[in-house]
Amino acid sequence: MNLKCQIRYKILESNLIFNYIGPAMGYHRNPRRESLINKRIEEQNARDNFYNKLEASILCEGIRNPIIVNAGWISSDVFNELPDEVQVKGLHNLIICFQIGGSRLHIAQKHNIPMPCIIRDFVHRFDDCPLIDSEDKVRKLYTDQPNKVLCDGKQVNIAWSGANF
Repeated sequence: MNLKCQIRYKILESNLIFNYIGPAMGYHRNPRRESLINKRIEEQNARDNFYNKLEASILCEGIRNPIIVNAGWISSDVFNELPDEVQVKGLHNLIICFQIGGSRLHIAQKHNIPMPCIIRDFVHRFDDCPLIDSEDKVRKLYTDQPNKVLCDGKQVNIAWSGANF
């Protein structure tokens, strides 16, 4: 596969996106996945009430910032960790959140809220959507500005802390 992609923007139905991160991290092939996710959320809420606060914020203000997803490609080691019901649909049909926004996506999926997405489109599935080819265009999509943005139309990454990329 040619690993070139275009960066696009679209608000997607949240249930179309496989959530690889957030509270599901590490439980993808576990038959007890849902109960383990719920346990992780309960433990996190017991520490700092994170998921309860996030859910209240999203229900009050909506989704303030987009997540980053891949469409049509993910590394084979990540793909092989996905549940069979996701793998059977094929890599070409995959939309996956695996880097930024898994907790927001989890809440959006729970309440069936559409999700604003910056899409790394490897299969030209979103050619009809706005092209995001500069840092400026990325920043315009965020209510809460990230500290760092990398975007040249072929790759995109953001960070809110001192992360390097």
